[in-house]
Amino acid sequence: MRGSNASRSLSLSICTLSIFSTLILADDYRIGYRAVVKDALLVDEKLNISHSMTPCIGKAESYTVFNTTSRDLSKIIKDNRDKFYNFLVHQNLHVKYNSKTVNSISTTLTTLTFPTECFKVDFKGNLAKITLVK
Repeated sequence: MRGSNASRSLSLSICTLSIFSTLILADDYRIGYRAVVKDALLVDEKLNISHSMTPCIGKAESYTVFNTTSRDLSKIIKDNRDKFYNFLVHQNLHVKYNSKTVNSISTTLTTLTFPTECFKVDFKGNLAKITLVK
């Protein structure tokens, strides 16, 4: 019985160590996104990606993994934009909606904003793991 507890704690230690080493060795980025949609047409879209001047400090919230040979984060996100935007939607996306009717003509304006957050990006072989840190 005792050996089974020791092997469980060893497995847990190895798993914890691999998670922390991934977060320590990863590159820090700041990523933000904003899109404006008017009457169901995309009017403006902006994705901001920059290396972080300070290290990301916090807890790893969630992550997504991309199969890629590139080490350029902008290119990875552009090549996999649907998957990355779907990942952002499930995080901290803010939606602002306005609707006006003037002289029987209705117009709508929707703004989607993902505030700039800190991400750890770890490149291993053909994989890029992007982890949200809060």
